Amino acid sequence: MLFQVHPDTALAPTTLAAAALRLASALQAVPIFQAAIIMSGSLVGIVYFHDMRGEPAALGTFFAGCAVLCSGVLVLAAQRQQQPAPAAAAATVGELGVAPTWLSLTPTDLLT
Repeated sequence: MLFQVHPDTALAPTTLAAAALRLASALQAVPIFQAAIIMSGSLVGIVYFHDMRGEPAALGTFFAGCAVLCSGVLVLAAQRQQQPAPAAAAATVGELGVAPTWLSLTPTDLLT
């Protein structure tokens, strides 16, 4: 066999996404992870499939787009997740005056 892929290679993006979600909120981790996947896929197309061969203007535009993408990722990564103040926490059921219907369900209600 000329080319053999290690079985763990297919799980690498999932493992990286899980690690990112443990370290940061989904509002930060998912866009950064998605940007990395899109940019790496584009680079694979340029290098392996020669997508930009003979198109220097398109190649320059691509790298300008990569610079904008990287600066956006840096801005997003630098933001801290704002924690709500204790007084601005969610209201309790008593403060709302109405209990959500799922609070009053019993296991037998779910079977019917």
